[in-house]
Amino acid sequence: NVLKAIDRTRYDIVPIAITKSGRWLLQQLDDAAGAPASEDGAEVALLPGGKGRLVAVSRDGTQPDLPPIDVVFPVLHGPFGEDGSVQGYAEVADVAYVGCGILASAAAMDKVVAKRLMREAGLAVARSATVHRNGKHSFQEIAGMLGLPFFAKPARQGSSFGVSKVNDRDGFEQAIDTAFRYDGKVLIEEFVEGREIEFSVLERADGSLTVSLPGEIIPAGKHGFYTYEAKYLDADGALVKVPA
Repeated sequence: NVLKAIDRTRYDIVPIAITKSGRWLLQQLDDAAGAPASEDGAEVALLPGGKGRLVAVSRDGTQPDLPPIDVVFPVLHGPFGEDGSVQGYAEVADVAYVGCGILASAAAMDKVVAKRLMREAGLAVARSATVHRNGKHSFQEIAGMLGLPFFAKPARQGSSFGVSKVNDRDGFEQAIDTAFRYDGKVLIEEFVEGREIEFSVLERADGSLTVSLPGEIIPAGKHGFYTYEAKYLDADGALVKVPA
């Protein structure tokens, strides 16, 4: 957790939580690490072109005095966090931020676009099909193209939200309906029997890269695949083996 690890003797922290409705609320520093967003905090916004200047209005109408932001840590998951939205907001506000830029964030968040870019670059990707909310989709056609089982997932979500493993016709419509709850575009991919290996890559100030040891994610068999529950709710849902 960035908030727990950061040296508070060197940096002044302005913790901000984003509610599900998109409001930015100032948080108490000691309560911000991993806690649900408090609705009692002052509502804040970055000023366009303000080089990190914040405006804030409390529930009682007072305006807290806040320091300008030197750098934004977008420690966020999913839409409006990883998809380039917050990154674009920081660009408009003319304030530095950590992580990928707008284009990389948006392209990586949209799995359909990301697969096209990787395929264009000559990388091997799993066979897939894309269906849209108002479009036609046929289990027989998709199963004939990809085989069984296959996966259905929202194209622009993360953390395994809305992902289903489809083993037969009965589970197909339910999987599509589940995915459409999170996105109007659904990616359907063939099942690939393999290992999931991950690396962390960090860029230094001089542009050189640091690459971590490889880690392997081994989901518990009871979940069937690396589900949201296995990732976040079940302490025994998966094993991360380092080095792989």
